[in-house]
Amino acid sequence: MSSISLTPSDIHLWFTWPEEINSEALQLAYRDLLSDEERDQEKRFKFKKAQHRYLVRRALVRTVLSHYVSVQPADWRFERILYGLLKS
Repeated sequence: MSSISLTPSDIHLWFTWPEEINSEALQLAYRDLLSDEERDQEKRFKFKKAQHRYLVRRALVRTVLSHYVSVQPADWRFERILYGLLKS
C-alpha cells in the first residue's frame, strides 16, 4: 500500500457505508484481515447487522492504518487495555 503523509495540522476522514458492502467474497477477505480475537468478538454480536458493521469497521481500521504506516492490514496487533479500549 502507498504511504500517506500527515502533518500536525492535517485531518483525514475515512468512512464507509457497511450496508452497501454485500459481496460475500469481500466480506471473507475482510474477515481474513482480522485477528482470532476480533473474529471471536464478531461472533458475540447477537444480530447479523451488528456483526457486519463490526467486520467492516475493523477491516477499515486495519486498511486505513496501513495507508499511513508500512504494515500490512492483517499484521496489525492490538491489545485490550483499561475499559476494553484497544491500543496497537
